[in-house]
Amino acid sequence: MGYMFKILVVCLLFILPAAFQSGLQFKEEDGRVSLYQDDQLVFSYQTETVSKDGQYPRANYVHPLNDFSGKPITEDFPEDHLHHRGIFWTWHQLYLDGQSLSDPWICEGISWDVHDLQYRVQGKKAALNASVDWLVGADKQALIKEKVQMEYQNHSDYYQLDFRITLQSQRDHVELGGSDDNKGYGGFSARLALGEDVAFSDATGIVTADNEQVEAGNWLLVEDIGENQTQVAILYHPESTADLQGWILRERNSMQNPVWPGRERAVLNEGEEVSIIASLVVFSDEVNKNQLEKIYKGFLGKKWLSVVN
Repeated sequence: MGYMFKILVVCLLFILPAAFQSGLQFKEEDGRVSLYQDDQLVFSYQTETVSKDGQYPRANYVHPLNDFSGKPITEDFPEDHLHHRGIFWTWHQLYLDGQSLSDPWICEGISWDVHDLQYRVQGKKAALNASVDWLVGADKQALIKEKVQMEYQNHSDYYQLDFRITLQSQRDHVELGGSDDNKGYGGFSARLALGEDVAFSDATGIVTADNEQVEAGNWLLVEDIGENQTQVAILYHPESTADLQGWILRERNSMQNPVWPGRERAVLNEGEEVSIIASLVVFSDEVNKNQLEKIYKGFLGKKWLSVVN
């Protein structure tokens, strides 16, 4: 009897779904899709529009993103910048034929229609895809169609959430640009819960935050995030067609941003695409430069998990 029971257990381990074995599971709940690891929330992707008393309506961003203990390391509707929202990607300037249509950064004159959600768990990986229409104007025309890919993988001492964001113009002479000032911020952005001892570093050493863009490498480590003083790395892939211009870094009450395209607007004609490939790496303990370099090299050579419902 004992022998047959052991055989049954072994068989079940082979036939049970990979999601059950890994403890990873997606759930659709309250206007978002959430990933859980052993019933602990890892992150949520906001699929339906939310607002603050009707102000700053937005969708298509990640919040919360949690540390290994389940504590949030991102912020949404922070009092100092109510338009900031977790991990997001947007710009101040959205133009058509030289005319300003909206300010997506502050959620003005635009809405995001998230649809065609697909997600999959395979072993220790979990992937989520979505299509997003950028709707502007009185007729709610889809000026840009976006494809979002996210892929999560848990390692023993860190987890990684990779993003591949592709924007396709639906009209000629669509222009995207960052803030219309010397800062030029805009693009992939992380509103992290900053502690009192925030510090930045890249492969060459300490990076000092400034009011305007600073030079840094393709990965950046941010220290003292959230209640547990977590270390978080932001990785930017050089194969992004949205070329990295520099970094906007803030020690207090703001977001961190690898900048593209800056103040000068990029022009997209109908059918043209631009892509951002980036990643957030969240550590359970302290990390050193050599470890981060190894993680970054792995990111450069990654193969994306196919998502099929």
